[in-house]
Amino acid sequence: MLLEGKSAVTARWRATMHIDLLPAWQGSGWGRRLIDRFIVSVQGSGQDYGEGEHIGVAGENSKVVPFYEKVGFRVVEGGEREGNIWMVRDIPRDSTIAQVSNPDIHVGSGK
Repeated sequence: MLLEGKSAVTARWRATMHIDLLPAWQGSGWGRRLIDRFIVSVQGSGQDYGEGEHIGVAGENSKVVPFYEKVGFRVVEGGEREGNIWMVRDIPRDSTIAQVSNPDIHVGSGK
């Protein structure tokens, strides 16, 4: 999918997520848990998040793209012009979908 300019991406996938995990915490499931928690919080926010969320991956960190693809993101062409990789993930409007996919997520419970 080719979109002209980052504003075209952010207009459709309005939620923005950023994750930085120290190397010692990578590969242990923390990234997936943070993403799942983020999705549940977006769904419950009452805000207009458009079609879902977008992220930008620095070109030198392209090794993480397969992880993001595994958790439902897809690459959107255009970021490479800035030396980045733009990725988007649709977020369904039904909050039970994310909760069922990960029963360990409890919004507002502190768990």
